[in-house]
Amino acid sequence: MKKWHRRQITEEKLRLISEALEQAEKTTIRFQERHDRILFQINSHYLCRREMEEALAGAQRAMNESLQFCVHLRQMQMKILASDSCGVVDHHRS
Repeated sequence: MKKWHRRQITEEKLRLISEALEQAEKTTIRFQERHDRILFQINSHYLCRREMEEALAGAQRAMNESLQFCVHLRQMQMKILASDSCGVVDHHRS
């Protein structure tokens, strides 16, 4: 029973992290698209105004933070998988 309960907790943790990771990856894609739009605006208008530079820098920071969050969630997944000595992956084997 204890092994089953631990496996259930591990699977729930992984499910929650996977959901958060999915949302974080979607957010990262939106930030990347925003960053690309700003670059396109700069290039298409041949301007380099201070506001555009600041917007670009802000978009870059947001994208980097989002990517770091995704990395952190992936690391959490790996730690959970590594700490589960009974192996969640093996629970489908007989």
